[in-house]
Amino acid sequence: MSNIDSCNSVALVVMARRARELNTNRQGDVGWLEGNLDPEGVHLAAISFPHMVKDEDRLDMRCKWLCKVKDTIKPHVVWLDVPMNEYKQLIQKKEEA
Repeated sequence: MSNIDSCNSVALVVMARRARELNTNRQGDVGWLEGNLDPEGVHLAAISFPHMVKDEDRLDMRCKWLCKVKDTIKPHVVWLDVPMNEYKQLIQKKEEA
């Protein structure tokens, strides 16, 4: 079994805003995300790994998110670096059989 990290749209926007504040936003336009995420969508962290920000002496989680956007089944890919403690508060763990 492995764990899959996921989050809702509110949590993803919070992470994207925080990444923008810390200048660790890897995905681009946060405003586009806010306007286009499916409000009921569930977003999956397809790849996630710890990443040390040496200048800040801070551990981040670097993630490739597969995001559910409005009016399509094709996921939108977003890369974000978020402080580990904030990431753990915002994600939901699910077990995969």
